Amino acid sequence: MPLELLKYLIRDLPKNTLELRKQIFMPEQMDQDFNRSRDFDRDWIRNTVYNLLLEYESNALMSDYLELWILVHVWNFTDKVFNDIEKVKVVRGESCSLSSSTRKNYKRTIPAVDKKKKILERRGDMIICKITDEYRYTKAGQQFEGQNGTKLLQKRGLKMPKMMKDMFDQLCKTFD
Repeated sequence: MPLELLKYLIRDLPKNTLELRKQIFMPEQMDQDFNRSRDFDRDWIRNTVYNLLLEYESNALMSDYLELWILVHVWNFTDKVFNDIEKVKVVRGESCSLSSSTRKNYKRTIPAVDKKKKILERRGDMIICKITDEYRYTKAGQQFEGQNGTKLLQKRGLKMPKMMKDMFDQLCKTFD
């Protein structure tokens, strides 16, 4: 992280939400002559902090919600973090990994009588990709059950490593 951006992040940390609001809406140089390549990260930080502040002030973060609510209201900032990188996108909504699907269907043929249905890989909550190359997979949960929680053990032990390996293998083929 560039030192200037780090200083922007940790500048005069506010003591309460009112101070934070004032800091968020304090005019900055980038507001006068915004340059996307220069100011994107600072603008993204400001917008992310503001959106999380809205959730905090409404006490929404204190309630139990389903996983989809958490993805939409809390993790939505990740959807925009790569907006300054051309052709990189965040795929959401329990999307299948193309890399894993490719692996599972490697030996798929079209039989004379019955056509074997295409195998879809397990789904993730978010996949970060550039065109068809996948770089990152994430899974969110409704609540954290600790390091030995069932969902975490299942995803960390089986699903995530397989999907990340499939993505790595596909990237190796792409750049070979």
